[in-house]
Amino acid sequence: MSSELRRTVGEDSPATDRRRPDAEGREAARIGADLVKLIAWLEESLEDAWQEIQDLRDKVSALSPAPSPITVEQLVQRHPALTPGGIRWMLFHRETNGLQKSGAIISRGRRLYLDEVRFLNWFASAGGRTRRKR
Repeated sequence: MSSELRRTVGEDSPATDRRRPDAEGREAARIGADLVKLIAWLEESLEDAWQEIQDLRDKVSALSPAPSPITVEQLVQRHPALTPGGIRWMLFHRETNGLQKSGAIISRGRRLYLDEVRFLNWFASAGGRTRRKR
Protein backbone atom coordinates (compact mmCIF):
# COMPACT_ATOMS: atom_id res chain seq x y z
CA MET A 1 0.00 0.00 0.00
CA SER A 2 1.36 3.43 -0.82
CA SER A 3 1.83 6.04 1.89
CA GLU A 4 -0.79 8.24 0.26
CA LEU A 5 -3.32 5.43 0.36
CA ARG A 6 -2.42 4.64 3.96
CA ARG A 7 -3.03 8.27 4.93
CA THR A 8 -6.38 8.21 3.22
CA VAL A 9 -7.38 5.01 4.96
CA GLY A 10 -5.99 6.28 8.25
CA GLU A 11 -3.35 3.67 8.95
CA ASP A 12 -0.43 6.10 8.80
CA SER A 13 -2.09 9.20 10.30
CA PRO A 14 -0.55 10.98 13.28
CA ALA A 15 -3.77 10.44 15.22
CA THR A 16 -3.21 6.70 15.27
CA ASP A 17 0.01 6.63 17.20
CA ARG A 18 1.43 3.14 17.45
CA ARG A 19 2.78 3.45 21.00
CA ARG A 20 2.54 0.58 23.34
CA PRO A 21 -0.13 0.76 26.03
CA ASP A 22 2.43 0.54 28.86
CA ALA A 23 4.29 3.60 27.48
CA GLU A 24 1.04 5.55 27.47
CA GLY A 25 0.41 4.49 31.06
CA ARG A 26 3.88 5.64 32.18
CA GLU A 27 3.41 8.99 30.45
CA ALA A 28 -0.01 9.45 32.02
CA ALA A 29 1.42 8.59 35.44
CA ARG A 30 4.27 11.10 34.93
CA ILE A 31 1.81 13.81 33.89
CA GLY A 32 -0.40 12.99 36.88
CA ALA A 33 2.57 13.21 39.24
CA ASP A 34 3.57 16.55 37.71
CA LEU A 35 0.03 17.82 38.19
CA VAL A 36 -0.01 16.72 41.83
CA LYS A 37 3.31 18.56 42.41
CA LEU A 38 1.94 21.65 40.68
CA ILE A 39 -1.23 21.61 42.79
CA ALA A 40 0.81 21.22 46.00
CA TRP A 41 3.04 24.14 44.98
CA LEU A 42 0.01 26.30 44.16
CA GLU A 43 -1.62 25.49 47.51
CA GLU A 44 1.57 26.39 49.35
CA SER A 45 1.95 29.61 47.38
CA LEU A 46 -1.66 30.50 48.09
CA GLU A 47 -1.19 29.91 51.83
CA ASP A 48 1.92 32.13 51.78
CA ALA A 49 0.04 34.83 49.89
CA TRP A 50 -2.88 34.77 52.35
CA GLN A 51 -0.45 34.98 55.28
CA GLU A 52 1.27 37.95 53.67
CA ILE A 53 -2.10 39.63 53.09
CA GLN A 54 -3.04 39.10 56.74
CA ASP A 55 0.31 40.52 57.89
CA LEU A 56 -0.24 43.59 55.72
CA ARG A 57 -3.77 44.03 57.09
CA ASP A 58 -2.38 43.90 60.63
CA LYS A 59 0.23 46.54 59.77
CA VAL A 60 -2.35 48.80 58.15
CA SER A 61 -4.75 48.54 61.09
CA ALA A 62 -1.89 49.33 63.48
CA LEU A 63 -1.12 52.48 61.48
CA SER A 64 -4.73 53.52 60.97
CA PRO A 65 -6.17 56.15 63.26
CA ALA A 66 -8.16 54.95 66.23
CA PRO A 67 -11.90 54.89 65.57
CA SER A 68 -12.68 56.19 69.05
CA PRO A 69 -11.42 59.10 71.16
CA ILE A 70 -7.95 58.59 72.60
CA THR A 71 -5.95 60.06 75.45
CA VAL A 72 -2.77 62.10 75.19
CA GLU A 73 -0.73 59.06 76.25
CA GLN A 74 -2.30 56.88 73.55
CA LEU A 75 -1.63 59.55 70.92
CA VAL A 76 2.03 59.73 71.96
CA GLN A 77 2.33 55.92 71.76
CA ARG A 78 0.92 55.92 68.25
CA HIS A 79 2.96 58.94 67.11
CA PRO A 80 6.37 58.99 68.84
CA ALA A 81 7.32 62.32 67.25
CA LEU A 82 4.76 63.99 69.53
CA THR A 83 5.50 64.48 73.22
CA PRO A 84 3.03 64.54 76.11
CA GLY A 85 4.24 68.00 77.16
CA GLY A 86 3.88 69.37 73.64
CA ILE A 87 0.36 68.04 73.28
CA ARG A 88 -0.63 69.35 76.72
CA TRP A 89 0.76 72.77 75.77
CA MET A 90 -1.37 72.69 72.58
CA LEU A 91 -4.39 71.69 74.66
CA PHE A 92 -3.76 74.48 77.18
CA HIS A 93 -3.65 77.05 74.35
CA ARG A 94 -6.49 75.48 72.37
CA GLU A 95 -8.55 78.68 72.29
CA THR A 96 -5.79 80.70 70.62
CA ASN A 97 -4.20 78.09 68.37
CA GLY A 98 -7.42 76.91 66.67
CA LEU A 99 -7.41 73.42 68.16
CA GLN A 100 -10.77 74.02 69.86
CA LYS A 101 -12.38 75.03 66.54
CA SER A 102 -10.98 71.96 64.76
CA GLY A 103 -13.31 69.64 66.65
CA ALA A 104 -10.40 67.45 67.74
CA ILE A 105 -11.07 67.86 71.47
CA ILE A 106 -13.71 65.85 73.28
CA SER A 107 -14.22 66.81 76.90
CA ARG A 108 -15.90 64.63 79.49
CA GLY A 109 -15.85 66.34 82.84
CA ARG A 110 -12.25 67.31 83.54
CA ARG A 111 -10.86 64.72 81.12
CA LEU A 112 -9.88 65.67 77.60
CA TYR A 113 -9.88 63.14 74.78
CA LEU A 114 -8.70 63.61 71.24
CA ASP A 115 -10.16 62.67 67.91
CA GLU A 116 -6.95 61.41 66.33
CA VAL A 117 -7.86 62.12 62.71
CA ARG A 118 -9.03 65.67 63.39
CA PHE A 119 -6.05 66.38 65.65
CA LEU A 120 -3.55 65.19 63.06
CA ASN A 121 -5.31 67.17 60.32
CA TRP A 122 -5.20 70.28 62.49
CA PHE A 123 -1.57 69.62 63.42
CA ALA A 124 -0.57 69.16 59.77
CA SER A 125 -2.33 72.34 58.64
CA ALA A 126 -1.68 74.67 61.57
CA GLY A 127 1.34 72.90 62.96
CA GLY A 128 0.37 73.97 66.44
CA ARG A 129 1.70 77.47 65.73
CA THR A 130 0.32 80.29 67.76
CA ARG A 131 1.11 83.94 67.94
CA ARG A 132 2.11 85.10 71.32
CA LYS A 133 0.58 88.30 72.58
CA ARG A 134 3.21 90.91 73.32
